[in-house]
Amino acid sequence: MLHLNRFQQHQMFIGEACDARCLVCPIHEKKEVHPHGRSGDIINIYGAPTEIEWLDAIKMANKRRWITRGWVTHRLDGVTKNVARMMDELVIWCPAPDQRNFNEICGEDYFDAYIHNVHQLHCKKTLSILVQQSNLDEIPTFYDWVIDTNADGMLLYYPNEFNKEERSYIKRFNRVPGIQLIPIINAPMHMSLGMPNTIGTARFEWNDWWYQMRQSIRSLPIIKYTV
Repeated sequence: MLHLNRFQQHQMFIGEACDARCLVCPIHEKKEVHPHGRSGDIINIYGAPTEIEWLDAIKMANKRRWITRGWVTHRLDGVTKNVARMMDELVIWCPAPDQRNFNEICGEDYFDAYIHNVHQLHCKKTLSILVQQSNLDEIPTFYDWVIDTNADGMLLYYPNEFNKEERSYIKRFNRVPGIQLIPIINAPMHMSLGMPNTIGTARFEWNDWWYQMRQSIRSLPIIKYTV
């Protein structure tokens, strides 16, 4: 499979004004989806929607035969088991794999609830983390989380923040099955901190396509251990 639909992606922000708990930016208004997408296109849905808003967006996408990918914060706003079951993929922000750092970043004791909620979602899911100097040594622990929750992993990083050796260390995770590396730009993060600020650009689509191609190539028995 060539995964060419990775170059046909749409963005949709739904939900109301910011809730300080979910860290969704309040300055962005709802965005309408381009009405002329083709069957098989990908729709990236994000914001702070309720369950009803999630279901409405998913039903709209299913009617157009689009692939739905939801981006959510650690609080999983509006994402019930029913919503997760209907979605093709769910990307969940992971503030930190360490309990103390997790709660400090979130500003509340939410670590145990997060672990429980992620385990309860039986769908294709990806845990997304922003790699910085402060948590560089926590990537292996994050990977353990990915395995434990039966998920994939997404590492967001700004390349210029790291020296040559550190960048080489991060890029080594390209060889780990189920781990996707996405370079981001030196700009404010998106509405959801687990969402790359390059989304909606050719740069993001290229990275997304290349990851999917590598996953497909890895499934071939002869070369699965060489890429």
